[in-house]
Amino acid sequence: MRALPTIVLGLAAGVAGALAINAIRSNDAPPAAPRPAAPPPRAAAAVLPAIVPPGWDHRYVEPPGDLDHGGVAPEPAPAAAAPSTDRDRDKAAHYEEELAARAAKLADHAREGVDAAWATDHESRVRAAVAELGVTARDVDCRSKTCVATLALASPAAALALLRGRDMSKLASGFSGLSSTPTPPSGDGSYELTVVLER
Repeated sequence: MRALPTIVLGLAAGVAGALAINAIRSNDAPPAAPRPAAPPPRAAAAVLPAIVPPGWDHRYVEPPGDLDHGGVAPEPAPAAAAPSTDRDRDKAAHYEEELAARAAKLADHAREGVDAAWATDHESRVRAAVAELGVTARDVDCRSKTCVATLALASPAAALALLRGRDMSKLASGFSGLSSTPTPPSGDGSYELTVVLER
């Protein structure tokens, strides 16, 4: 029974000692150096919405023209140049492979038979998910193993931003996989993005 008061007294002495040392140190410490002023905010930089696929004309994927350019119209970005390094050539070759795989998936989808019950159910799921994304589904075609959705977007930049965003996972709900390789745009206006969803 005597051990308990001794333990409590020892703990109290330890806490009091720590507080006293902390008070002494804070009185002896030199005043803190003033923090440097925060740098002035920089003007918004033109940032592309996502990684731009090789061969795309960067003028078609620049951010909207509502950025402040100080009253001076920005110069147009140069058109895409031919790959100049081994890495650029590898990226371009990989992109071409992805476009070929996309074409093969679309051809496989076109040859699929139709499972009417599955297709009807999943077409309505895809349309609901697309509407939740705030995008227009120009076409949704579900068969027996895949659905292909063609999404209408305001621009190629909007398509790349959608692909990069987290909301794209809403479209994949109820499917085992989602793939979409955006094709090179022909201009900066409306753009159709094709998405393949796998059962």
